[in-house]
Amino acid sequence: MSLNITQYPQRIHSVSGQPCFWNSTRQPFVFNIQRQDGVFFGVNDASGFAQLVVASYIASASEVVVGSKIYLKDLNGIYEGLATVTAIPVTGVPYFAFTTDIPYTTFSIGGYFNLISRINYGITATITVEQNGFTTIKTCKVSPDTKGNGILDISPYLNGSMSKVDNRTGFDYLDKNVFCKVNVSLLESWRNSSELPLTVPFTYYGIDGVKAVGDQYGQNFADFVPQVDNPPSKGKFLTGFEQPIYFEGYPFDLAYIQPTDYNGVTCTFNRIGYVNNSVIDSDVTNLDASLLQGVHRINFTNMDTLVREVEAWVEAGGTAGSLYSDLDYVADGYVVGEAGAEGSVFEIIERLNVMYDVACGGYRLPVYLKWRNHLGGWDYFLFQNRQEIETTAKQLADFTTEPIELSTAIGRESITVSQQTTRMTMGAIIGQKQLSGMKGIERSPCVMMLVDTNKWLRVRIVPKGFKIDTRAKNIPVEITIELPDTYSVAN
Repeated sequence: MSLNITQYPQRIHSVSGQPCFWNSTRQPFVFNIQRQDGVFFGVNDASGFAQLVVASYIASASEVVVGSKIYLKDLNGIYEGLATVTAIPVTGVPYFAFTTDIPYTTFSIGGYFNLISRINYGITATITVEQNGFTTIKTCKVSPDTKGNGILDISPYLNGSMSKVDNRTGFDYLDKNVFCKVNVSLLESWRNSSELPLTVPFTYYGIDGVKAVGDQYGQNFADFVPQVDNPPSKGKFLTGFEQPIYFEGYPFDLAYIQPTDYNGVTCTFNRIGYVNNSVIDSDVTNLDASLLQGVHRINFTNMDTLVREVEAWVEAGGTAGSLYSDLDYVADGYVVGEAGAEGSVFEIIERLNVMYDVACGGYRLPVYLKWRNHLGGWDYFLFQNRQEIETTAKQLADFTTEPIELSTAIGRESITVSQQTTRMTMGAIIGQKQLSGMKGIERSPCVMMLVDTNKWLRVRIVPKGFKIDTRAKNIPVEITIELPDTYSVAN
C-alpha cells in the first residue's frame, strides 16, 4: 500500500483541541490523497545526474527498469517532475540505486516516486453508509494527477441517504433522516496488482445541512457539536433563529447533535420560564439514553401561561466511565472498575432564549409553517397577520362529442380537464432576533403547513426576498406559498 491521506474532513475545535467528525453532506466532504509508490532516502550525484537511493524492502523498487518513467519529488523541493531511469547500478540488499536524466544540483534527503508505467492505475474508494437502520456500500474511482495528488469527495454518495420526511414522535426523538454514519477505505489497483485496502482510521458522520462561506470550521459542524474537554465546550441548537418563538399549543422542537462521547450518559433538557426577568416556572426532563449519538429533537411543551421567555439548554452527567474519570466528571469516591456512579452535571448545549407567545385569538386563519433549516433542524413560525389567497386555473384539455340523436339532444357533450393553483400570501411582525431564521424559509428544501392536529401538507415557497429596515424594532415580513395543484375532470 502506497497511499497517504494528506488532509481529512475533520476539524480541530479551537477551544477543546478535539477533532470533530461531523460534516455537511451538501458540501464537499473531502479527503486529499497522495499516491506514493515508493520512497527514497537520498539523492546523490551520478556523473552530473540525480541518482535515487531506495531501500530494497520498498516493494515497488523491483518494478523499476531502465527506461521506466517515474515522477519524483524530494522533501526539500529541489527535485520534482517526470524523469526517465537511465541506469540501475546497484540492486538488491540493502538498497537500489536509480540513475535518472534529471541534472544533479545538490544533495537532498528523502522523498517519494511514482511509477508512471503502471498500466490502468486507479484508486477505488469504498464508502460504507449506515443510515436509518440500513447499511449501503458504494464505490467510486479516484484518479490521481501526474504528481500523484487525488481528491475524494464522498458527499454525492451520502445525499441519497437523506430524507425530508418528518416522523417525529415522543419527547426525545432521534431524527435518523438527517444524519448518517460513514466509513471509508481505499484500494489501489493496476494490471496484475494484488494490494490490500487502506482503511481510513476514523468514523465520520454526515448531516443534511450546510455551512456558510467564511465559517470558522468550513463545512464541519465543530461549532455545533459539544466537545469533551474540561470544562466541556458547548454545542448549539440547530436553529436558524437567534431567538425562536414558541407559540403555545403548536408543535415545536429544538434539535441538537449528540456525539458518541455521550453514549450511555444521562442527559437532561432544562427550561426556566421568565416574565419580566422573574422566574415563574421551570422543569428538567431526562432524555432517552438508549438513542445514542445523532440528531436529537426535543419536543417543546407548554409552561405556565404567564411565561414570556424561556431559557433552554441540555446537560449531561450520567453513569461515570473511564472517559469521565479521566476528566474528573465523576462523583467523589468513584473507583475505576467498580459499578458506575452519577457524575457531575455539566452543560453540553449552550443556553438558548426562546420567546413564549400565544396566538391571537381574534384572527380567523393563522398559518403555521415549519421548514428544514440549513443546519439540519426544523424551524417554526405562526403567520397571523395579513393574508391573501389567489386561485388561478387553466384548461389542460377539452373533448367534445357530437350527439347521436339530434331530435332529443340538448347540445354537444364536452369533457374539460383543468388545473387549479392556489397561492397564499401572509404576513407577520418579527423582531431583529427572528430575522435570520425567517430569511431561511426561502432557501429551505422543504416547507410544510399545519392543516390539522399533527397533520402537515408540503407546500412550495414562492421566493421574492425581504426588504428589511435594520433599525426597526418591529419588522413586517411577507411570504407567499403555493399549495399543491388540484386537478379536476368534469362529469
